[in-house]
Amino acid sequence: MFILFVGLVALFGVISSASAAQLSGDALLTQYPIIMSHDSASGEINEHRDFIVAKWSKTQSVGLVDQLNCGTRAFDYRPSLNKDGKIYAHHGGITIRVPMEESLHQVLNWSAENPDDLVIFYLSHFDGDGCESAVESLLQKNDVFYVKDCSALASLTYSNAKAAATKSKLGRKGSTMAIFDCTEENYDEKINCYGKGFVCYDSWPQNTSSIPFEHLSTHLQSVTSVDPSSSYASKMWMAQAHWQSTAASVTLGTLHESSLVLDVTRSRINYWLENEIAQHRFAHLNFLEVDEVCDNGNNIYKALHSYYR
Repeated sequence: MFILFVGLVALFGVISSASAAQLSGDALLTQYPIIMSHDSASGEINEHRDFIVAKWSKTQSVGLVDQLNCGTRAFDYRPSLNKDGKIYAHHGGITIRVPMEESLHQVLNWSAENPDDLVIFYLSHFDGDGCESAVESLLQKNDVFYVKDCSALASLTYSNAKAAATKSKLGRKGSTMAIFDCTEENYDEKINCYGKGFVCYDSWPQNTSSIPFEHLSTHLQSVTSVDPSSSYASKMWMAQAHWQSTAASVTLGTLHESSLVLDVTRSRINYWLENEIAQHRFAHLNFLEVDEVCDNGNNIYKALHSYYR
């Protein structure tokens, strides 16, 4: 159900004072720390069905519901409208042939069984003529609250978003919503696992000052030190806490007999991230995007709850 922000304000009110924002539910949605799985639908890639080698396409090892069980509360979902009229997800030029409606229903069922948390579909990189309109129609059909007007995010609190996402005319429990674009991704292609003279899984915990983790730490410190109330007043924003892929890094990773998922587990990047959160390294967080969320994702979730709320 698409709810105009004016109606939302009238119904729930807006809490925008600095003191109120310190309370968990009263924080603006743009300032609320949420774990996001990177290229979420790639966890559903099937090499035989999708005609793709999965090593350098899958950033997650499992599907959306299992990612929720591993701690994620937001999906980086990239819809593609196929010639058969169905909406699938895509990862670059790869179509992942699990219908979006099927995945959406699975997430809605999980949310109904776990009503305490808000689940967000971040929708971007729409592929195919009419894709965005088709996705909007799908959400309306399933009575899912969504935001397309970025200005609505300027005063939308977490608790108000959760309340709006809960109000289903279909009698469904749980809180699931979608956001169309309206997100600063803060992408930096230089955050690589591999490079001249370094490999990310020889870096930590033995030597935390080595090149790849130093690049990652510097990037995250820069992104999370920005005051979101001024820089991201009407958009969500992302801290990408994962290795980026380039032609060169994929070539080197192949020589190391690795993969995107193996790079995560070998480097223990998600354990490093949990430690950084526990050490209060990040002043602000919103979408905290990770690869292979099932490698320590629940401990990252707990660390966020412990420190930021």
